[in-house]
Amino acid sequence: MGRYSTTTPPRNPPDIVCPACDGQMMYQRSYIGGVNQHSPEQWDYYECPSGCGQFQYRQRTRMLRQVS
Repeated sequence: MGRYSTTTPPRNPPDIVCPACDGQMMYQRSYIGGVNQHSPEQWDYYECPSGCGQFQYRQRTRMLRQVS
């Protein structure tokens, strides 16, 4: 199983609202990886255009966290 970054991931990245300012965040890229080919993972990266920072959304857990 390969690990790679892409702007055309297997699962569509969801529309995400910034938790700090409630503005629509801009999708940047996705990282595809995981433990093995039977357990794929996808992390989507977003940036808030208002300057609140960059965020990571984990598809499997549906959790959003700030990364910068």
